[in-house]
Amino acid sequence: MIEITVDGVGTQPVMILNYISIAYPNAKPDTIINAHMNGNIYLNGRVVKNDVFVSDGDEISLNLFFFHLGLPPVLDILYEDENFIAIEKMPGVLSFDEYKAGDVNVYDMTLEYMLQKGEYSVESLTVPYLCYTLSEFSGGILLIAKHEEAYHYMTAALTQRKVLMTFEAAVVGHPEAEIDEMLDYMDVHCRIFSQPQEGAYPIVTRYKCINPLEKHTIVEISPLTYRRFQVNAHMAYIGCPVLGDTIFGNRRANRKAQMDYETLWLKRLRFSVGDTEPYFYLNHVELNMENISYPNNILTKGTQSKKDEIF
Repeated sequence: MIEITVDGVGTQPVMILNYISIAYPNAKPDTIINAHMNGNIYLNGRVVKNDVFVSDGDEISLNLFFFHLGLPPVLDILYEDENFIAIEKMPGVLSFDEYKAGDVNVYDMTLEYMLQKGEYSVESLTVPYLCYTLSEFSGGILLIAKHEEAYHYMTAALTQRKVLMTFEAAVVGHPEAEIDEMLDYMDVHCRIFSQPQEGAYPIVTRYKCINPLEKHTIVEISPLTYRRFQVNAHMAYIGCPVLGDTIFGNRRANRKAQMDYETLWLKRLRFSVGDTEPYFYLNHVELNMENISYPNNILTKGTQSKKDEIF
């Protein structure tokens, strides 16, 4: 949620959508209009239904992300020690600039941060190492090792199930079971099979429905195996793809909900590394992301709080 305190209006009446456009000149007009239509603009704690006037001191809240408003991302540090740093990545920012296109990404921001702290050293391999990546238009906790030894340890811990990842997502439709553990097989092309196939590896994914909505369901998802795209592919396989997913998702549902990002967040990391291992201090540590939000147009009236009252 992005907050604005109205200032400089004085006695000159200004409509709220015009004020937002002036405050964020790099935002596309369609983005602001769609945010208004979908109930993602608040004035003094209430959803704005009509284009109303604003006054100095009014509080505007936007249920949007920095890329919607043309703002540069910031390095939002959730946890840090001498070996690791955990970043809350927002949708719209790359984990890593794979194609060297000059796009802002978490890796480069972390590198700059370590340089400023005097921790960066190529000679001693004290450089950022992404322990895994998150797709550009999804969000969540991105764990980064500060040196090579920590990186090799953590990538092994992930494959050995010593780190439990828990995602939260809005999926299209409603899963048949409220809680389930799915065992299937996935090949390198992310095709999933119910029976063993040559070139396909077992995948195990747990999910739990935590908030059934009118056309969607908010679910917690924990992959027990560590395969790229496992969460997205497995939920799509059971007919409940992640809303906003452009690869495995339901394009018609995405267009109808006007989604331009994935409603998928890696919201929790729980470490069970053991008391005798090199990084034993992480044992039983749990990192939780708090800044999870969904567009109001997928929520039902039954899930809206008093803050969401419309005027």
